[in-house]
Amino acid sequence: MYGIFVLLIIWACCVIMTAALLTASRRGSRILGISFAKDSGKLKEAQALLKSYRIKAVAAAVIFAAVSALALTKPAKGFADLFLAVLLVLFIAAQNVLWVSARKKLQALGGEAESENRVEVDLTVSAEKGKGSVPAVIVWVFFALSFAPAAVSAAFEEYRSALYIAISVSAVLCQLIFTLIYYQMRRLPARLVSDDIETARIIARRTEKIQTAGAAVNAFLSLVFWIAVYIAAAFHYSAAFLFFPAFPVAIAVNAVVSSQLLNKLETEYSDRAKEARSSGATVKFGCYYNPDDPRVFVPKAIESMGWTINLATKTGKTIFATIWIFVAAVIAVVACLSLMGFEVKTEGDTLIIDAPFYGESVSRGDITGIELTEDLPPAVRTNGYGGSEKSYGHFSVEGYGDCLLYAYNDVDEFIVISTGRKDAPCIFINDESADETEKLYAELCEWYENDKN
Repeated sequence: MYGIFVLLIIWACCVIMTAALLTASRRGSRILGISFAKDSGKLKEAQALLKSYRIKAVAAAVIFAAVSALALTKPAKGFADLFLAVLLVLFIAAQNVLWVSARKKLQALGGEAESENRVEVDLTVSAEKGKGSVPAVIVWVFFALSFAPAAVSAAFEEYRSALYIAISVSAVLCQLIFTLIYYQMRRLPARLVSDDIETARIIARRTEKIQTAGAAVNAFLSLVFWIAVYIAAAFHYSAAFLFFPAFPVAIAVNAVVSSQLLNKLETEYSDRAKEARSSGATVKFGCYYNPDDPRVFVPKAIESMGWTINLATKTGKTIFATIWIFVAAVIAVVACLSLMGFEVKTEGDTLIIDAPFYGESVSRGDITGIELTEDLPPAVRTNGYGGSEKSYGHFSVEGYGDCLLYAYNDVDEFIVISTGRKDAPCIFINDESADETEKLYAELCEWYENDKN
């Protein structure tokens, strides 16, 4: 179940990224951020290149989905988490290569690359900022309502477990992020896409309305999602996770709709975007590169695609290197946790559990009982590793509180070690099979009984 859930989340991310790239690839006369005049003789060739790019982008997503499904197979199960992490990085890199390659081909046709939003702005158009936006009070109301799960947890003791607290905190943090995104949409520069100022004003207001409405819808979707997850968790903890794949899909659909509306608007009104050109601007490693531009963070040529960094600056190089060091570190940690298992052994009067980052030792004198059970209550990870094959670390176990768990997910039998410790009143352990678990249980019982003899 866990493996299918993780796979659905990754597929949802894949759908969001692919949909965002496809919808942003054409805006009026701009193709992948490359401008072509409407009467350009090369426009048909550019459209053919755009079609080819879209086919390749979808093909990359389909191949990624097909290959990632191998994580559910038995041979890959032991390192499924590492496999999916590496595969996701390769997918993102592949989409970036396809995007950059298509842009270079379009430039070779004679298209003009836009200089990362150095837009000519008329002051009369800039004065329109804020006039077309969805009222900010709407997103602030959503933000206030996001505290509802936290209020319920504060009022009722039965809703104060780690799961409910995690949902409550996540709801507020997500709503804060979407509120900030709303203001980012309001601050985006108004593109001067027409020489007629009245037309430019109309475009500025309508663009701002579409962008802020999209942000407000995202905030509403986030609010509904987290409240639904909280309510579902009240019935059964596992039911809460059923909503997770639907959330990114809903966000993706909203992004596609907003992008299509912007595309329709620009196609309807645009004569041709008036851009200040910068001959020193190029693209390196998928990022903006311009030694003549002192900015570190610059908006992308296609505004809705967000921001990028200027790799020509020292700070930009440092940020770029830090990001990739962080990615490499995450993959290394995932590799360590997924490839290495845990081992249970005894040394004298001490029970030792060897596990990456979550090793533990318990004195025989602290143990008050050892039993074998086939019924593990619902458990939620609070600080540990939860993979497709095994899980270990700190888990909140229903009826037991915060406990330590070292488990192979496909094995139903568990050894429950009761301790007098407040930080871990119980330790749940099993082995790679039911037979091995029963054998380990017999060994631990024999070791524990020796103390009484």
